[in-house]
Amino acid sequence: MLYPGDHDPSGLSILFSAAADISAFVDDMGAPVPIFGRPAVTAEQISRYRLPSAPQTDRRGEHMRHTAKAEAMSLTELTAEV
Repeated sequence: MLYPGDHDPSGLSILFSAAADISAFVDDMGAPVPIFGRPAVTAEQISRYRLPSAPQTDRRGEHMRHTAKAEAMSLTELTAEV
């Protein structure tokens, strides 16, 4: 499962929360647990694509130098990352 998400505290935590919930659900069903990945947005992509920094509104991200929204990437850029 691929999740392209915002590079901010909420965007980073969504994948971890979803992965835990989905993994527990499929494990209860006896199915193989899927592999999770986050192809975008990364700090390196913010620099490479010169993505605009989004305002930091979450104190969990006080350590983050830049934040960016996934929709700041063009479809061409996002497709190249997947």
